[in-house]
Amino acid sequence: MRKPVIFFLFFVSGLCASGSAYSQDTTVTLTRDMFDEDQVIFLSSLEGWVFKQGNDSAWADPDLDTSDWEALRPSELTVDHAGESGVVEGWFRLRVSLDSTFAGMPLGWRSGTLGAMEVYLDGVRVQSYGSPDPDPGQHKSYNPYNQIPGPAELEIGRELVLAFYLVDHHSALITRYTLKEARLDPWLRLTGPEYAEFIYSITRTTTNFQILWTTALFLLTFLFWVISFLAGREYLLRLIAWMNTLFLISALANHSQSTLAANLIQIELAQLIFILSIHMLIGMVPMVVSQILKGGISRRLKILFWVFLLVGLLAHQTDQIALTILGLLLVTGIIINYVQAARGRILTSQWMVIGGLVLSILWMLILLFNDVLTSTPNFLVQHILMTAIYLTLPISLLLFISLRYKETLLEIQKSAREVVQLTNEKLAAEKEKQIIAANQKKILEEEVANRTQELRESLENLRATQEQLVQQEKLASLGQLTAGIAHEIKNPLNFVNNFSDVSLEMIDEALEIIRGVGTNGLAEETAAILSDIKSNLQKIHEHGTRADGIVKSMLQHSRGGSGKIEPTDVNGLVKEYVNLAFHGMRAGKNSISVDIDLQLDESVGTVPLISEDFSRVILNLCNNAFDAMREKVGVDSGKAGAYAPKLTVRTKSTNDNILVEIEDNGPGIPDEIRDKILQPFFTTKKGTAGTGLGLSITHDIVKAHGGSMDVSSSEQGTTISVQLKTNPAIQ
Repeated sequence: MRKPVIFFLFFVSGLCASGSAYSQDTTVTLTRDMFDEDQVIFLSSLEGWVFKQGNDSAWADPDLDTSDWEALRPSELTVDHAGESGVVEGWFRLRVSLDSTFAGMPLGWRSGTLGAMEVYLDGVRVQSYGSPDPDPGQHKSYNPYNQIPGPAELEIGRELVLAFYLVDHHSALITRYTLKEARLDPWLRLTGPEYAEFIYSITRTTTNFQILWTTALFLLTFLFWVISFLAGREYLLRLIAWMNTLFLISALANHSQSTLAANLIQIELAQLIFILSIHMLIGMVPMVVSQILKGGISRRLKILFWVFLLVGLLAHQTDQIALTILGLLLVTGIIINYVQAARGRILTSQWMVIGGLVLSILWMLILLFNDVLTSTPNFLVQHILMTAIYLTLPISLLLFISLRYKETLLEIQKSAREVVQLTNEKLAAEKEKQIIAANQKKILEEEVANRTQELRESLENLRATQEQLVQQEKLASLGQLTAGIAHEIKNPLNFVNNFSDVSLEMIDEALEIIRGVGTNGLAEETAAILSDIKSNLQKIHEHGTRADGIVKSMLQHSRGGSGKIEPTDVNGLVKEYVNLAFHGMRAGKNSISVDIDLQLDESVGTVPLISEDFSRVILNLCNNAFDAMREKVGVDSGKAGAYAPKLTVRTKSTNDNILVEIEDNGPGIPDEIRDKILQPFFTTKKGTAGTGLGLSITHDIVKAHGGSMDVSSSEQGTTISVQLKTNPAIQ
């Protein structure tokens, strides 16, 4: 799509005929009569300019000798003037003067460059457009679209040397990789107050229209996606939601070209996105019509969609509007063919969508033909047409939804009337059966209510079962993945630990040899280096050992039991594995004396469980409690009043639930980490003491049994509660 008239003004001066250049001694006198109808003087098209490649700050000097400069107007500059790096860089100079017709008129500078430019008057910089620099890291391009002219303070009647320094990094690159003409656009112009007002009006109008497009399309896109998701498998609504999304993308890309893009590359990228979204929209139109009228989409239409995408790429590379026009005409023919084939079977609601699509295509064709056939397209007309293109289809879709539901409601009402009429006829013919019918109706209503309640309960059970199956599948997949990863890590980790041990022994031997050599500077320096290496190896071995613990925990997590659900004596299982955890702690390093208090409710009885998995819960929770109390023993060992570790394990039966509580009198869990303790690999233990998987595995097992786990803690200790249903559905 071509830009409105403001963008046309940026490029129209390149059409001016080039002629022979005058020397720098020529002075061009500017008069008010040189203004065009928009009150603009295109200085870059005037005779008398001279040009020199490269850069030297002295070239702005008004007394500079320019006899070796090339006679060249800025409008004649092309990518052929680029250096070996592809960067166009150089200076232009022109002697000008203003006659008295400009007296009292505020003037302005306006640049059309998509590179960067600095403007000088008699060696003084008066205006900057971007930041020109041959170094791409220092260069900052300029986007001239909808920019208000800057003030130009020129002394009337005085001869001035006008010069500007130009750097363009991107035009040669665009020319090299596309079939488009270069757009150096080193156009400098002098503007009057009417032009500034004109630009301000265009900018304000463009901004208002773009805000309207993007806001409306964003809200409508959100609405249509919500409708399509609520409709479930309504493929037509999903297609139209995608079309509206493409409309929104094209509007945002259109907006970014004129306001957000910072250089020519970004402008080209925004234009590419704009053109591709438009061609994807065109390619989706036959698919939508086919889905409406035939209830499906043929393979040829899907291929045609990708063809339109390739045509969009070609249209961007060649800047050919004709390709888009031909595509729109082709789509229009396809729509007409489908409508003729389905004539007489099209509902009013379907006509709404088809009509919206046809009108949108019509607006596009009018806009494209207006750009092609009109030398200066009307700015307001273009924006009105764009508004029609963006909003016609969404409005037609809203009408489609309204009418379709209205048609559905009418069909339901018609069926209801037929049922009522048939019922009345039967009642009139068989009055004697009214009492029996009333009784049957009452029985039927009761049965329906009972069946409805049963279905509701079945649905709730099905939903719970489905969630549990998903959770079980997640756990199974996690176990397989964990086992695979752990086995892959195990061997290289063993090599790391073993070789670090061997390396430590070798370094100790090397240090003994050095000590035997004697004391000298080289020996001391070598011994210091070996000591540093030894320290590093010790760190490697320390963290390798922790990693090995993590791998073992991961393998333990992935290694399940039989997975068989059996009625399990909860109190017996708890008692057995609390004792097992206690004796395991006593047999290990840093054992402590712990008072075990078992408060087991005899009414708990048996519960269907996977005993191999749930026993792991009891072991993990008890081991964590022992670790916490061991830490507090170490902290309080030197204080008055001996600390007595105590572990209390309770079971309770409440309605349809059982509760298992494991309470310790350790230091408690700080508030800032309480929400993190169930996360995998999070541990509060120092060094290699913990893997961070124990509580995470425990939580997953509890959830797999359809239960929940709660953690409460204070400075007096921590209580972890596991709640299970007496008749759980194991995930």
